Amino acid sequence: MNPGPSLWWQDSSQRGSLGGLVGSVNASRRVSDPVDQCNELLPSLAAFAKDRARLREQLTRNQEGENLRRLVQEAQSMSSGFMLQQSVSELAALRPMVANCTVRSGSRDAHQKLERSLSRRNRNTQDLEQAAHQLGSLLWVIRNNIVHREKVRKATGKWHERDYSVCRVASPVLYDLLEIILETPNSKLVAYGTLRPGECNADVVERSDITWEPCTIRGKLLERDALPFLMYDDHSTVEAVLGFGGDGPFNWECLDHFEGQAYRRELTIAEVGGVLHVGNVYMSADAR
Repeated sequence: MNPGPSLWWQDSSQRGSLGGLVGSVNASRRVSDPVDQCNELLPSLAAFAKDRARLREQLTRNQEGENLRRLVQEAQSMSSGFMLQQSVSELAALRPMVANCTVRSGSRDAHQKLERSLSRRNRNTQDLEQAAHQLGSLLWVIRNNIVHREKVRKATGKWHERDYSVCRVASPVLYDLLEIILETPNSKLVAYGTLRPGECNADVVERSDITWEPCTIRGKLLERDALPFLMYDDHSTVEAVLGFGGDGPFNWECLDHFEGQAYRRELTIAEVGGVLHVGNVYMSADAR
């Protein structure tokens, strides 16, 4: 289906960088507090952006915020509708505006610039690219505010309350960003057991738009009550198939209900012909 990597992280040499981000996404899914979600996602996205910049020889020393801005701009170039999504609009409309609590002035410059860019009439491609750059700046401010919580506490006296109100609207932006950067993982399903084509539960996921490709994933299979369960194991591989949903995301609510409490849906890295992809897989709920 894909003769070679079209995105930098799809090369097998980038498995470590990609694995760090995928692991953080999975950790963020296991918590409900949006502050904890952002605390998982933002540092990992910053590290991922740094790896991207290093690979493209764009790494700017001591300016990690610029690496994140470039990553957000790349998402806009991959999906022209990214900056028009509701999650981005809700973050821009947040009040009070996000202040940079790591500087004495408490500047709201990043938030103000984002709002101005998105409020322009007749926005063109260049306007949205500029807005993406400003969104990256705002996400970097939010990241630094969380990292430097003690400064935020001293400035406001209510650091968690303020973090919560900001992260509640920032975390959906991060998940939308990841959906683009990781090439729509919610439209990909890794099946290793009864959900595979031809198996007894294949009809639960079968859609006319799905293309299945053989793949390998890291892990090991255990059997319980004659059913396979996937466990973590970086030193072993499992033969599986990767389903590409051409018409958009799978019905995850339905699939989650079908799999039940014995399984937990997570992202995994699937290798197809030497090319890395990110898709959803059902792990054992006991996997650690």
